[in-house]
Amino acid sequence: MNRLNVWIGLMVLAGGLLSGGNAQAATAAEALDQVSAEAQIVVLVPQMSDASRKLSAWAQAAGLPQQPGDTLGDFKRSLGIDAGIDDNGSMLVVVQNLQATQEPGGEPDVLLVFPVSDYAAFVSNWQGAAEGVAQLTMPGEETGFARQIGDYAVVAEKRELVEAYTPAGAGQQIIESLGAGGSEVLDGSDAAIYLNLEKAGPTIAAMIEQVMQQVEANMAMSGAPSSQQAQQVFSMYAAAARAVINDSSSILLTMDVADSGIGLHKLVRIKSGSTLAGYFPGGKSTAASQLARLPKQPYIFAASVDCKAIDLAKVYTTMGQQDNAAMQQMLGPAWDTAVELVGKTEVASFVFYTPDQMAMMSGSLMNVLTVVQTADGPAFVGLLRQYMEQLNGMSVPIAPAPTSESPAPASESPAPASAETAPAEGQPSAQPAAPAMTYSTTYKPGALTLSGVSVDQFQIQTVMPPEMMQQMGPMAGFVNAFMSYRGFIASKDKQVVVTTSADPQMVTNTLDVAATAEGIGFDGAIADQRHNNLPGNSAMECYIDLGGIASFANQFITMFGQPPLVVPDGLPPIAMAMSVDGDTLHGRFFVPTTAVQFATASFMQLQAGMNPQQGQPAPGGPAPY
Repeated sequence: MNRLNVWIGLMVLAGGLLSGGNAQAATAAEALDQVSAEAQIVVLVPQMSDASRKLSAWAQAAGLPQQPGDTLGDFKRSLGIDAGIDDNGSMLVVVQNLQATQEPGGEPDVLLVFPVSDYAAFVSNWQGAAEGVAQLTMPGEETGFARQIGDYAVVAEKRELVEAYTPAGAGQQIIESLGAGGSEVLDGSDAAIYLNLEKAGPTIAAMIEQVMQQVEANMAMSGAPSSQQAQQVFSMYAAAARAVINDSSSILLTMDVADSGIGLHKLVRIKSGSTLAGYFPGGKSTAASQLARLPKQPYIFAASVDCKAIDLAKVYTTMGQQDNAAMQQMLGPAWDTAVELVGKTEVASFVFYTPDQMAMMSGSLMNVLTVVQTADGPAFVGLLRQYMEQLNGMSVPIAPAPTSESPAPASESPAPASAETAPAEGQPSAQPAAPAMTYSTTYKPGALTLSGVSVDQFQIQTVMPPEMMQQMGPMAGFVNAFMSYRGFIASKDKQVVVTTSADPQMVTNTLDVAATAEGIGFDGAIADQRHNNLPGNSAMECYIDLGGIASFANQFITMFGQPPLVVPDGLPPIAMAMSVDGDTLHGRFFVPTTAVQFATASFMQLQAGMNPQQGQPAPGGPAPY
């Protein structure tokens, strides 16, 4: 790839960082009118005029240690632009002929569409003439070409691309192709990437297959104990990406910056009648109300999913039978039971509470609570018992078994077989067993009665192979604290409560809160994030509380004589959500400014504790939160 294409990549990156004000829908449509009919991928950065001011203000508010200066000026200087560009306009990067990447040494056609206030002054930045197609001498002595089209200048490394480029005037059609909510998402964005999968999909799918083959080959050669599991996980994600590319017509990725935080939004327009469409039936979601059935107390992670709006049972069934058959092979009947449990789940909420001192003393850090709404609570509990009994005694390989054909390391010679290990005459050589983790479970129905509800008790112990524990070193004990736990299961009305806490009071509290639905998702920081920063009617919500993480970390920090991290009141969580609006899928990730501020200040405090000299903020740097 030559230097001009490197600059193009830098420009795309800088464009995402330099996005300024909120574009109006008409402005976005007008800018997208400049896109050619051959475009497969488009990067749009609307209204760059106050980019530096806005980015600098956010970075200062967030307390970032590296404060940007004149970002827009630095960006223009890096490209050798001194005059002629319209900072108030919209900038685009248009990618065509993506399929050229499938040929040896092939590259797509990339064109930059600059807004210009004075075209003659603009091309003079690179010793170009204003008449016709201008030949440019770009930074690094690379050659480029430019042509004026209305209030824009089209720049590319090939003359024929610039000569042939014709705006299609189809901005409104592009917006309409995004489906429900597309115009609103684009309207609120500061930078956007649009993928026309009708044109680019086959090439992107081929790229995924090539990456998949390369990764699988690398994993097979590595011989690492975790390579088999990593390959299965990667296969699952590759299958998901393949389904999205093949069964969608367009994708929009956006970023928006505000005083309150940074949001990333992904919109996927799904083809009607496709396999992917069957996974997302949509409809009215109850995910938010189910999250309110979790008691209020410090947490690290909380989530809720409506399994009617997102058909997880169909996803799990597909994963088990097609894309990841290894799951069935490893877990056998337990996998089938797990899929049946998902199929009977209407909506579920899950929270990982901050482990307290009592949990640490008991040797288990899995302070997790799950509340499931199902049509038949007792039947669901019966399936849970069946699942745990199926796990008992099960060994799950976590690496391929070594074979007799496996070569010994070059520095080692095969050890001679002893009388005890040598096979009997006429018998085949025994193969070493694959390293595996083993489950040991117990289940006691009706162990307790709380508030008139029968409560079952269970215990799950996971034993990791010794060789893996040895590799972990001091971390082995910490990992073990998450691998083995005990808890309770109770059913009341249509709600099933599952805890991994040894304290039965958690069951009582949850049954009470489940009845009133006034828990952590009902009001406060989670409700504020949902209302202000997430799409409506979310089928899935997830929240990460940095305050909960800090409270957990404080239990270790103070052991080393360091002061605890001070969590400010009302610290909002990092929020994620997914919603289904007809044939359009929305996913959003929002990071509050105050969360970044707290994370930055906490990092600096920890750094100061480890190295007092380096931990002090530089003059003019951010003060502690």
